[in-house]
Amino acid sequence: MNKRGLLGRICFVVGMFFIGQVQADNSVSTQLDNLSKVSYQVTTELVVKEDRVQVVLNTQIQTNKLTKKARQTLEQRIDDLIPQLAKHYPALKVVGNQRNSYANYSNEGKVVGWTLEASLTLESGDFAEVAIFISELPNDFSVQNTNFFVSTEMRKQQEAEMVKTLLALAQQQAEVIKTELHRERYHIININLNNSGYMATRAMPMRLAKTAVAEQAANDGLSFTPGETRLMMSVDVVISLSEK
Repeated sequence: MNKRGLLGRICFVVGMFFIGQVQADNSVSTQLDNLSKVSYQVTTELVVKEDRVQVVLNTQIQTNKLTKKARQTLEQRIDDLIPQLAKHYPALKVVGNQRNSYANYSNEGKVVGWTLEASLTLESGDFAEVAIFISELPNDFSVQNTNFFVSTEMRKQQEAEMVKTLLALAQQQAEVIKTELHRERYHIININLNNSGYMATRAMPMRLAKTAVAEQAANDGLSFTPGETRLMMSVDVVISLSEK
């Protein structure tokens, strides 16, 4: 075969390859044109009743000097109270037990005495028992703070249900988008879950807490009225739409 014929055949093959490559590129471009991405977000929220409460108790001793006897007196108060909790209020658990001391100053800036204090944090899901305990609290104790909240177990249970709801909403929204844009199919290509919640806490003033609980116990059968927590969750979704 002469050189001219060989070159002609090579040029023909190269030309066919180039045409095939152009056709393939055009096919990919057409597929991309028929494929659309849509991003959207769906949200859900749930109001959950708070099922746990923490109560912070405080007891103090005023003394002129930091003596061993003063510290022993403070410790004896706690030592007397904790066994009563275990015996008469089994639903109340001690989750915190702290001590603190600080100087008291005169107007001239001189130390005139000391304050010794002990704080006891209790937690329970039995609001009636907590109310009874506080109404019978010894006079040398005060309620420093009360905090209602949703337990970890309850939160996990409710959030699992919220995830199911969100996924169902995400699919419903995808169906609507597909139908309104006149596409045949959709595919979820990315999904990102976000969750957040805020607590609707209520804290009684230290000096009024014991009186308020005692009055409530007398009026409505020894029970607290817990607040509510609003759990919020959202999901960011990206879907692809296609003709086929």
